[in-house]
Amino acid sequence: MKDEKRPRPLGRYVGRAVVSAALAMGLVGVPSTALAEEPANLPVPQINLASGEGAFDWATGASSARTLSESALPTQYDLREEGYVTPVKFQNPWGSCWSFGIAAASEASIISEAAQKGINLNDDFKDISERHLAWFAYTPLLADDDSGQGGEGMVSLQEGNNRLNSGGWMVYGTSLFSSGIGPVPESVVPYKNDEGLIDTVKPATGAEFNYQYSADGTWSVDEEYRFQQMVEFEQSVQLPSPGDYNVEGDYEGAERANDAIKQQLYEGRGVAIAFCADQSQPGQITEMGYMNPGINDTKTWAHYTYDEEPITHAVTIVGWDDSYAAENFGNPDPETGEVDPSKQPHADGAWIVKNSWGSGAEFPNGYPGGWGTDEDGDGNGDGYFYLSYWDKSITKPETFDFAVESTQSEDDHYFVHQYDYMPAANVASNSSPLPMKMANIFSADDAETVRKLTCETTRPNTQVTFDVYLLNEDATLPTDGVKLATVEQTFEWGGFHAVELTDEQAFTLHADERFSVVVTQQCLDDGYYYASYDFGWDQAYLGTLKSQYHAQYYDQYYEAYLVAAEDALRQAKYDELIDEGMSEEEAAAAADEYMETPEAQEKVAAAAAQKAEEKIQEMVPTYYFEGVVNEGESFIYASDDNGANPAWRDFHTDSVASEAQNTQIDNLPIKAYGYPVEEGADDPATEQDIQQLEERLSFGKNMLESAVESADGSDVPTSQYWVPSEVRAELIVAIMEAEDLLATEHPTQGDVRRISLALSVAAQAFDEAKQPGSLADEYASAEAVKQLEDAIKDARNDLAQTVVSADGADVAKGTSWVTQAVQDALDAAVASAEAVVGAERPLASAIAPAAADLAAPRAAFDAAQADGLQMLLVAAGNVWFGTGAVYRFLAWPTRKWQERLGARTPGQLLGLGHGSPSLTRAMAFVFALFLGVYGSAVIKGAALLLAEILPVPVWALIWLVAIIVGLTVFIGGLRGVLYTEAMQGVVMLVGMLMLVGAIFSKVGGPWEGMQALAALPPSDLANNGFVSLSGGERGLFILSLVVVTSIAVWAQPQMMQRHFAIADPRQLKKTTPLAMFILTVLVGGAYFAAALSRLILPEVASPDQVMPKLVQMLLPEFALHIFVLAIVSASLSTATGIYHIAVSALSEDLRGRPSNRVSWFTGSAICVLVSGGCAQIKGQLVALLCTTSWSIVGAMALVPYVALVRFGRRNAGAAWASPACGFFSCLAWYLIAYGPTPIWGPPLGSVAAGIPPCVVGFLCSVIGVIAVSARSESPALEQEA
Repeated sequence: MKDEKRPRPLGRYVGRAVVSAALAMGLVGVPSTALAEEPANLPVPQINLASGEGAFDWATGASSARTLSESALPTQYDLREEGYVTPVKFQNPWGSCWSFGIAAASEASIISEAAQKGINLNDDFKDISERHLAWFAYTPLLADDDSGQGGEGMVSLQEGNNRLNSGGWMVYGTSLFSSGIGPVPESVVPYKNDEGLIDTVKPATGAEFNYQYSADGTWSVDEEYRFQQMVEFEQSVQLPSPGDYNVEGDYEGAERANDAIKQQLYEGRGVAIAFCADQSQPGQITEMGYMNPGINDTKTWAHYTYDEEPITHAVTIVGWDDSYAAENFGNPDPETGEVDPSKQPHADGAWIVKNSWGSGAEFPNGYPGGWGTDEDGDGNGDGYFYLSYWDKSITKPETFDFAVESTQSEDDHYFVHQYDYMPAANVASNSSPLPMKMANIFSADDAETVRKLTCETTRPNTQVTFDVYLLNEDATLPTDGVKLATVEQTFEWGGFHAVELTDEQAFTLHADERFSVVVTQQCLDDGYYYASYDFGWDQAYLGTLKSQYHAQYYDQYYEAYLVAAEDALRQAKYDELIDEGMSEEEAAAAADEYMETPEAQEKVAAAAAQKAEEKIQEMVPTYYFEGVVNEGESFIYASDDNGANPAWRDFHTDSVASEAQNTQIDNLPIKAYGYPVEEGADDPATEQDIQQLEERLSFGKNMLESAVESADGSDVPTSQYWVPSEVRAELIVAIMEAEDLLATEHPTQGDVRRISLALSVAAQAFDEAKQPGSLADEYASAEAVKQLEDAIKDARNDLAQTVVSADGADVAKGTSWVTQAVQDALDAAVASAEAVVGAERPLASAIAPAAADLAAPRAAFDAAQADGLQMLLVAAGNVWFGTGAVYRFLAWPTRKWQERLGARTPGQLLGLGHGSPSLTRAMAFVFALFLGVYGSAVIKGAALLLAEILPVPVWALIWLVAIIVGLTVFIGGLRGVLYTEAMQGVVMLVGMLMLVGAIFSKVGGPWEGMQALAALPPSDLANNGFVSLSGGERGLFILSLVVVTSIAVWAQPQMMQRHFAIADPRQLKKTTPLAMFILTVLVGGAYFAAALSRLILPEVASPDQVMPKLVQMLLPEFALHIFVLAIVSASLSTATGIYHIAVSALSEDLRGRPSNRVSWFTGSAICVLVSGGCAQIKGQLVALLCTTSWSIVGAMALVPYVALVRFGRRNAGAAWASPACGFFSCLAWYLIAYGPTPIWGPPLGSVAAGIPPCVVGFLCSVIGVIAVSARSESPALEQEA
């Protein structure tokens, strides 16, 4: 036996609280009060302190669901055959079945583990006291308990012995055992009154016999037995409830839960469960109809709850039989013997269950006839029954493990450091995706060695990390000290867990020393962090609850009992009149007449009211909770509501807040077990111990010098290592503790070993946390220097072959020329770069800026007009292969699919169309991000033109245009977009005709212009001349660009959105020719003008300036204004369409619900900020962002979009595979072929650069959808679409 000594103790939560289960009104084990005269179908309320998911919910697909395969588990198994099951007991006269269920499961676990480990147990260790559990579960700590938790626990309102009738849950076993409260042997606290009073039964025939120990007498248990424990508790396992799955008809989930129970049984543990019990007796059947009490061919007792019912009883599963026939279940009709098939399970299989309703054994655990199955055929029940696998009430299976070897220990006591003494079935589980920790601070009363740490988890597959700190004298937080040990372990199921410290990890404490146990729990299935604690209602809540029940149920009960009281009074009056000598007819008439009198009606009303009040009172729990959470005991470390500022919070503040809500909460369930100090711990340290500490101190100092402190390593060169500040601080504290200890005159052996352990732990944690920095080395690589040198050489060659001229009029035909400004800019950049590479050891921080500074002026020699008339191919493809194909093949099918699906946005069209709502959010994210960036190019083009006619800075005009577009979308929506585009299209057509006419006039006409282009010398990018439609290094690129810019437009979401507005397919036939003509003029004119502009503007500083310079040079004042208005109109037309898609994605698709004015305004504002900000970027980056965004959106959306509207739905996998392949391959190709250091080298470099990434994205997207695709839509819907 071990008596537990608790320390004097020295704690707030963050997250979402969830409750394990609503506490059913009739707790497990509460005796039924349903008598024959009870009205049927009266409501049974449940106490709900909070709503939410179960704290011990089991994710059926979780990797933690470890069960043996069906081939590994036998079809039948019985712990009785292994000799692990103790005899059946009799729980009368109390409703304490839950304690019998816990005891039976624990006994089987103890006996099986002892057998497996070869430990010979005394019989006392095989028989656990149920009375001890039932009594102390509802008896709080004494008010003057020296633990500081006086008065904590569950408080019973039942007088005297009746507290044993309070019912309970299996989880009470975990709470009691882990606190050192039991188990104790039956011989110490037997299940009987101290006086030995017995109730006897005198049957109609036969001799009188002893039936049960009387409820009279003394059943209380002396306080001295509270903290007695015959074997140390090690673990409890809380398994998934099969009944939850059976209720939902999820038999596959139930089978997995059943396998988890079988696994525990197969390992030698009894499984305590709760369920809805049918109280049928031998040869008798209740109206409930869930039990077949031996009235079947096999004479076995078979129970199957076919309805969803509240649980009423606790038992222990000791085996299973997969072949137990479903036909054995079902309550036979008393007259016909037939069974309703709907009241039988759908499949075979049953649990072998040990009950606590006695057997045919001798008193006190049996009585003549007994109860349950009669497997030995002696005519007496054996106390067992069969429970269907598919019963809809099997709830909260739990097993209990013990350190059986502790029964052989010579230690007569140990210390349990804890604060949680309040058993409760309600568990609050706080969770967060950000790191969260919980901790308790303890103090040692006497010298002890801590060898075991414990906690409780509420999720399966939870990784638990224990960190133990020896606290400073002035510490106020759990980490104010030196870390002594770190232990990490993953637990398969929720429950109570004990972790043994190794001899190296165990640490010795002196009296009054404080230490903390910090626990981090992370569920590996969902990645969340968890912290849990018990909670329950206070006494005041019971009054509130009774008032609520009275208002809700009194009238129903009163009316039901009124009928029952009338019948009872009429029968009583009738019997009285019969006794007086009346005939039956006279008595019936007189009784009816009496029932009409005021006296009878008053009696009936009074009886009904009294019975209704009693029933309401029965609903209210007969106990309440008292929690004591003092300051400085428990702490939780978590971030604030905004996910920032993580800090420790004292749990006491939450206790105070909960009391205002009539709720009591308990401390965090963290414990530490201390044992008597081994001999020699207080002796002076040996030279060997001192030497080991000195060696570890030297090692720790060297380790400290091996890495610097950093937040993320971005400020540390790659040649050095870094660690987080908290890791470095822990090692520093350990070093200081070691130095202080070595400076003392006579350090003890225990102190030296403890600090030596702390140093070892801190040094190991430091070493594991070390990472190389990410900051580039100080000196540049030879490769980077070589690349810059090559760029300088190329620039010098270009400068040497180019003359300077103001307008080219004084330059011979065919000779390249640039303006003085362009030449000066490039010459200055080259000189600066030469100075960088000329240094003795060029720095990496100087090489990169020099290369960037050189790239911008160098780009002036590769202006956009270098491609010549090849770009007319792009124009033709855009108009006829792009837009024409859309109107012909995609527009109307898109409208039909949108109408059928009820889609409001392109993202919804793709997500709903392919049956993947998550795809909607993914596409919406991409649309919002990349179209916002794409819009920046459009915004900047309009701003540059406006700058030619308005005395306003370009940066201000960019924001002005962006705001105008944003307001248009916010105010007008899609209708406004369509109307403005119609008006802007007319202005664009007029403006483009004016510009093309001016260019033709300048160059002498279209044919003359082409001849002049032909006379220009070839360039690096157009080495076949500027009038060649293909060929040269750009030939492949141009042809690819034709395909890209023509096909990519099919899947641009702004194009899809326009299709939603089509009312009739006849509209398309009428409007398509007009649209094709306008597009031919606009797109063809723009590309032709760009090609001819090389004759007028040989060099410009940036391609963005080509169109503004042409307009300013060629058009008169009034025409200039008209053209600028046309281009601005084009920008507004394109930008409003882009903004509308991006805003819809932000305000509706990403939120997962229809947009409102607030979300629409917010989305519009975000688009304005993103596109306006990106447009402020100078140089060619805007054009690069534009093409990148266009390509990625097209590569992602094209294939799933065309597949949907032309070929029907694909499955969700194919719908995800296609855009994913398109996105990543397109992005990868950009990095490979166009990145700062392209992977391809000659000769593949030119080929790779000639294939636009969008083409690669299209191809990979097609491959992805083909590889995963499977048809999933009905032909009728596909054909209609």
